[in-house]
Amino acid sequence: MKAQRKRLKLSAEDYGRLVGVSGQTIYHWEQGKTRPQEAQLVALAAVRGLGKREALVKLEALRATEKRKTTKPRKGTRKKAKRKR
Repeated sequence: MKAQRKRLKLSAEDYGRLVGVSGQTIYHWEQGKTRPQEAQLVALAAVRGLGKREALVKLEALRATEKRKTTKPRKGTRKKAKRKR
């Protein structure tokens, strides 16, 4: 796994994003402290088939969706309805 990550020139955090886990989890797997679950093995196999360009494109798409999820509308941007008296 570490060799694959290095080949793609990705940090553990970015490699984890592609797999759907944290960078810390990737480090633990590489060091043999823990092992991936079966569902994660499927994701690892999918990432293993990616080339550098494909991995970067997928990573950018994931970052864009993460950014959209975390972006909240600012307070005061909604127009208030006028009250009828």
